[in-house]
Amino acid sequence: MYAQKLNETAPQGPRLRLRVLETTDLHMHVLPYDYFSDRPVDHSGLTLCARLIETLRNGPDLCLLFDNGDFLQGNPLADWIERNLKVGQDAPHPVIKAMNAMEYDAGTLGNHDFNYGLGYLRATIAGACFPIVSANLCTTLANDPTNDVTVVPPWTILDRTFLGRGGAQYPIRIGVIGFAPPQTAVWEKVAVAGALSSRDIVESARTYAPIVRAQGADLVVALAHTGLGNGTHILGCENAAAALAAVPGIDLVLAGHSHNVFPMAGGQADGPVDPAAGTLHGTPAVMAGFHGSHVGVIDLVLDLGPDGWSISQQQARTIPVKTVIGDAPNQTEAAVRRCIEDAHAGVLADSRQPVGRTTTALHSQFARVGPSTALAATAQALINYTSNALKGLSEAALPLVAAVSPSRCGGQGGPDNYVDIATGPLIRRHAAELYLYTNSISILEMDGAGILAWLETSARQFLQITPGLSDQPLLDQSIPGYMIDVLYGLRYTIDPSRPAGQGRISGVTLPNGRALTTEDRVILITNSYRASGGGGYPIAEQGRPVLEDMTSLQDIILAHFQSGPIQAELSHPWTFVPHPGTSAWFDTGRGAIGHLDALAEGPKVYEIGPVESGFHRFRLDF
Repeated sequence: MYAQKLNETAPQGPRLRLRVLETTDLHMHVLPYDYFSDRPVDHSGLTLCARLIETLRNGPDLCLLFDNGDFLQGNPLADWIERNLKVGQDAPHPVIKAMNAMEYDAGTLGNHDFNYGLGYLRATIAGACFPIVSANLCTTLANDPTNDVTVVPPWTILDRTFLGRGGAQYPIRIGVIGFAPPQTAVWEKVAVAGALSSRDIVESARTYAPIVRAQGADLVVALAHTGLGNGTHILGCENAAAALAAVPGIDLVLAGHSHNVFPMAGGQADGPVDPAAGTLHGTPAVMAGFHGSHVGVIDLVLDLGPDGWSISQQQARTIPVKTVIGDAPNQTEAAVRRCIEDAHAGVLADSRQPVGRTTTALHSQFARVGPSTALAATAQALINYTSNALKGLSEAALPLVAAVSPSRCGGQGGPDNYVDIATGPLIRRHAAELYLYTNSISILEMDGAGILAWLETSARQFLQITPGLSDQPLLDQSIPGYMIDVLYGLRYTIDPSRPAGQGRISGVTLPNGRALTTEDRVILITNSYRASGGGGYPIAEQGRPVLEDMTSLQDIILAHFQSGPIQAELSHPWTFVPHPGTSAWFDTGRGAIGHLDALAEGPKVYEIGPVESGFHRFRLDF
């Protein structure tokens, strides 16, 4: 995971050993605690990062700590703070207090930091004792990027001094530029009331890198809340870190957004992306996972010559926070815990409040291949809400279809990242467990052609199988659960033997049993993120909004819980096209064995057994 081993041989002139540390995509995971399942964990959390960071700060001549965005939203703790604390009036936001205690040097914004609106974001970051920068997110776009009104300053320069040999002092100026996906302005349109615009990441970098250099920066760090990409610049690209690394004047890239880890041991180079060396176009880069699972580390040796400081040696790595489990808590960790302990106690008390009952176990272990009572309960909540909201409108006569996603469905969240709620009492945190995000409801009028395109997009989650073969992999694990929709209210079949996007969907019928035509009009219920095209559904932008409604999906689900006992249907909207003599395997959560009865009416599913990753493997017989 190292770009190269650092050479211990020192030149005649001044030499600086600089260490750059990154956290990214914290999503308010401050303590090592899973609020959805109400239990501690040992693999993530800012407090564990703090323990590791205190150790990593020992050794180099100079150490800088950066956060790469998406720190403000992402779990019930974040939602509780937004509802219950007057951030910026009574006190700084607890996560900002924690980051101040850790003495961050700078940070940037991610797309999810806008989920609670611009006012809340500004009140939050006003308490930061470190600069927060973002070059391509604006409230006003001008003809020239340098005249844009950006949400926060586009860049900053950190002036630092270190002691060289003999006690001599040497100054160094580190420029920092922030970037986020340009799609943020679309994804968060509802949350920010349309007050956000954006520019392309690489074009913004081409504008600002020379400016920061001209202001005297010896080194320029890109805080890039964006995934790696393939290194080719495509205008407006969501994942552009590799292309960004090729911009002249950018020396380091701290990436994020896609929740991956970079560098990766054993990774194979693919063009300009070298996961073993930890470089993008030769530029050192890191991506430190998500939820505080890792700390990114770039170690540099800089030598001072006639033309200023230059990088002579570099190494990049990511360190999982699990490596410090068992170590004694240190002062930095204790300071972070003090910042969050009151809010932690508050959210636990709130999330454990009873709100209803369910007569059906709600689970998502098989949501990607068959029935899920968790999805069914969510869909019923949305359909009931929309039916009432449309009363008295002409659209009330149209068929209602709810698009719901298995957000807690394994993936990067691991083998315990599933909904598994037993029959009996429902408590407040269960509403967040069924739907993780702060998105509001979106009620769209779509034509049948749009519905078919929507279904084809969702069916891309399956790898193409070959009829007649056994034990083929079924699921494309690169597609997370939140990018998959199941459309309740319809009936349809999926044929994964066909190429993705090329006629996998057939036999679509409406709630009354009539075959869907391309001219039919349907009310499609979804969330504000999806309605803006998020998750790869540009077809959603062709839908006509029927109502202006800012009610969050979590609140709709909570009200559904409170309306009476939940009895989720086991029937599923879709089934696979049969292929005799064909089977495929898929991995799911360890709790799936207890819910095999949910698959009684579909294709036969057989247990294979546990796999090394902690998931459980099953075979599906077509």
